[in-house]
Amino acid sequence: MASEHGIDPQNTEAVRPFDRKRPKTMSNEEWVKPHDPDAKIGRTKAGATDMIYQPEHTVDLDTGAIAQAAVRLGHEPDAQDLSLQVLQAQANINQAQAAAADALTVQSATGAKGYHAVGERKQLPAEGIRPVIADPVKHRKLEQLDKEGA
Repeated sequence: MASEHGIDPQNTEAVRPFDRKRPKTMSNEEWVKPHDPDAKIGRTKAGATDMIYQPEHTVDLDTGAIAQAAVRLGHEPDAQDLSLQVLQAQANINQAQAAAADALTVQSATGAKGYHAVGERKQLPAEGIRPVIADPVKHRKLEQLDKEGA
């Protein structure tokens, strides 16, 4: 980019000010990792932005066993398909215990506030599972959301 603006890319003293002032845009349409085109832009656990995948897992808190694991694209939100992940974990637990496939073995789902989604708040209770996930929006009036249809 520096050479397109008449700056010698080998001159670090000239490139630094240019790089600080240039617009920093990142989109998955513009950026592709050459040796891994499926990787997407996302935040790493350290807070940096990189081309990543997100490992997700569901853990049985009573035993510490991993009940479900998946690798998601880096740009997908944490809360996406949370209820499906919990239901898959329940199916895996039932299979491991040789229980009926439709037996309710998961009673509650706990997660960090990054996993809160209003839509998921309705899905899990419909399956008989109590979500225990903090709402990042303080003082949200969920009863008003139900009236508005959100």
